[in-house]
Amino acid sequence: MSRVTSSASTAASRPGKSRPQPVFSVTARTLAVLLGVATFAYRYLSFTGFINDHFVHLAAAQQIVLGALPVRDFIERGLPLTEFVSAAGQLVLGEGLLSEAIIIAAGFAVAAACTMLAVYAISRSLFLAGALTAASVLIYPVSYGYPKLLPYAAAIAAAAAYASRPRAWVAALLGAVAGIGFLFRHDHGLLILGVVPIFMLATHGIALAAVRRTALATVVALIVASPFLIWVQTYDGLAGYFTEGIRFSAREAERSTWTKLPPFSLDRTKPLWRRLAHGPIVHIHWQPTLSDDGIRDAERRHDLTRLDSIGPGTWRYELHSWSRGALESVARDPQVEDTYGIDPSTFELTADNAPGLIDAVLVNAYAPDEGLRLRPNSVAVLFYLSWVLPVVSLVVLALRWRTLPDTVRAPIAMTVVLHLAMNTTLLRDPFDMRVRDLIIPIGTLVGFLLGLAWHARSSLAVRVTGRVGVCVISVAFIVICGAIGDVSRRMEVIHPDYTGDGLLRRVAELNRNYGPPYERTGREIESSHYAPLVHYVTRCTPPEARILSLTFAPEVLFYTRRGFAGGQVALTQGYYTTDRDAALLLERMGREDVPLVLMDSESEHDIESGYPTIMSVVHSRYREVLRTNVGPGKDFILLARTDRRALRTDDGRPCFTPAAR
Repeated sequence: MSRVTSSASTAASRPGKSRPQPVFSVTARTLAVLLGVATFAYRYLSFTGFINDHFVHLAAAQQIVLGALPVRDFIERGLPLTEFVSAAGQLVLGEGLLSEAIIIAAGFAVAAACTMLAVYAISRSLFLAGALTAASVLIYPVSYGYPKLLPYAAAIAAAAAYASRPRAWVAALLGAVAGIGFLFRHDHGLLILGVVPIFMLATHGIALAAVRRTALATVVALIVASPFLIWVQTYDGLAGYFTEGIRFSAREAERSTWTKLPPFSLDRTKPLWRRLAHGPIVHIHWQPTLSDDGIRDAERRHDLTRLDSIGPGTWRYELHSWSRGALESVARDPQVEDTYGIDPSTFELTADNAPGLIDAVLVNAYAPDEGLRLRPNSVAVLFYLSWVLPVVSLVVLALRWRTLPDTVRAPIAMTVVLHLAMNTTLLRDPFDMRVRDLIIPIGTLVGFLLGLAWHARSSLAVRVTGRVGVCVISVAFIVICGAIGDVSRRMEVIHPDYTGDGLLRRVAELNRNYGPPYERTGREIESSHYAPLVHYVTRCTPPEARILSLTFAPEVLFYTRRGFAGGQVALTQGYYTTDRDAALLLERMGREDVPLVLMDSESEHDIESGYPTIMSVVHSRYREVLRTNVGPGKDFILLARTDRRALRTDDGRPCFTPAAR
């Protein structure tokens, strides 16, 4: 066996397979840190609140802060570390939305740094690593999506480091990444651990070293996950826990649809392109005898864009060319009676009308306009690219296997399999959100293919042409990702003035909007449909009270700082429908103070039919006290315990009295 291992090691280091030492240069590590810092600033400064899906794990984190623990006290939905990280943020940084925004920004920052190192190791180009990392940031994955990026980026970076120098501690690090990924969300860790054998075989060949290092990574992953696994076995049993998790995932898959793939389309009723900057504006007063058709002909001749009328025979125009000759042609035109904005003596623009240098360049550059439907078409491009890339990469990998560097060959084999596995498990409706979750393997494989072109050995002319092509494709990829991530709107949120003072004003604005007394709701909630509900709950229940949520509204739990009852953050039709689930929920409710039940009019009938045991208890003990509209055809309905005596708060308003009909 030692002979086999020795031959495999020799094969791994045969000529033509260079090993950069170290795989991550000082420059690459420095750039990774800088990109991480920039990502943190971008995500934090562009924060405007969270969608309600984010509040699922945030409400669970709040439950932990309130003293409950997952599995033992409430249903754990496969995100234990995500919940504990958010809970730690609430305890250390202070309760509220801004603390969670810091945690999320930090998560994406670390993911960006790992992405930079991973793509650099694969592409061997700082330019490609920086560009593709920027694309992974600008695509703007949903706020709760950093656990879908961080473990995969870290795993690919660790794989590249191991392929460069196959040391035991790096294999252990790869296993630790898989274990941490499992704790962030179970399927992420399982996917990473599942491709470790493929990676080790690609690195060592059929050798004992591949088996040993796979076993080492697996053992370390189990050690990292073992405290949680022991906890689950103690309070629920691993068999029951994972059976319920599989049932939950199957129900999620049933609700997803692939009946309509993302199409490509144009909107011919709107312009396809727009100038990146506007030319200078001049006023032109035409000869009174000139007809409308004559004016139109003159406008075309001088390449003028008509804006608006400012008097009889006079319009404001945007210039597309303002050379001295072009301006003289306009001013001396016998059909022009007078101009404003052009110096008649020098035939130059007046001082207050001259564009800056940047505008002078950008006025002749174009960007996609509404007619190109850039965002939906970008989603379609990335969706189909997510299936094409692993196939193309696999073919290239097979053809170039013997000539590829060690730091590229094995990590790409691992990434291809990982990408295909992620496609089948994560890619579903809505595609514009889900396709962002795949940006790490997509960016890695794009870096692999472009890196080959970047480093191609050929004549100088071919190399220059190839690198120009790589730059164009990289910019196009950034544009696609930026369109999906709606980067223009994000930048407007940060501030139109990108100076230091402007950024400081943005920080002050965040503190004003999400600091006390709005730290849990944000100032916008005060004028939203949530306000009556939030005010009622906080006014009429003690802080230790729990709410039984029979609708998907985890944000209400966080806004009111109330825990959820029965161990369920939200009871949704089709989930946790067994008699065992109902008995466990009611048994937990029996130990809790549950003065209120929250429902919604849209799903009320489904809840009635899907959870008859629970609803029979609700009908016998609770009555409606508040109904507030939250959207077209949907009301939130609040029910209160019938055995709670009517009372009035300090401001004299009643609690626990039947709502007026």
